[in-house]
Order: sequence, then structure tokens, then C-alpha cells
Amino acid sequence: MIKCHTYDTYARTLVHSKVHYTDMFCVVFMQQIVSEVELSKNVVEATSRPRLYERLEKIQEMLTVCEKALAEYLETKRLAFPRFYFVSSVDLLDILSTGTNPSVVSI
Repeated sequence: MIKCHTYDTYARTLVHSKVHYTDMFCVVFMQQIVSEVELSKNVVEATSRPRLYERLEKIQEMLTVCEKALAEYLETKRLAFPRFYFVSSVDLLDILSTGTNPSVVSI
């Protein structure tokens, strides 16, 4: 049987990494933008806020960093367990996140 880790294990692994902090800032930036846009019922007014485009570009950059780190992490799991090369990234995340309860995994 393959020993998989839980989400808590990943969270502990990423706590001190740049990805974790990038992810936190990304969520905070998005929450700020959404709360600002919610105040306006006019689309033109909501989307013409100062520096909105630059802030969205920054969030996109942060998401790219997170995606790259996730891909690298999944690659380490695929190196450890070659049969994971035949599993999509989405399914592999599902397998790894439900590793303590194998009966839940369905591919």
C-alpha cells in the first residue's frame, strides 16, 4: 500500500515557504478587490478603479508562482511513485489529499 500524506502534512511543509506567503497575499489582494468592486453597482466605475489592472497582474504573477511550486511538488511525488505518471495532476492531488482514507479515492 502506498503511504500518502494528508493536507496537514502539506500545510506544514509549505508554512515557511515563499509559496505559502504568496498564496496568503493573493487571497488578501483578491478579497480587497472584491470588497471594493462590491461597493459599486456600475461596471464601468467598478473596473476603472486606480491601479486595478496592476493589482490583478500582480495576483496573476503570484498564482503562477503557486502553480509552478505545485507542479514541482507533484513531480517529486511522481518520482517517488512512478505509477503516478499515469494519473492526471487533479487526480493525483485528490489521491494525496485523501491519503489517510483510501476508500474515498475514486479515479
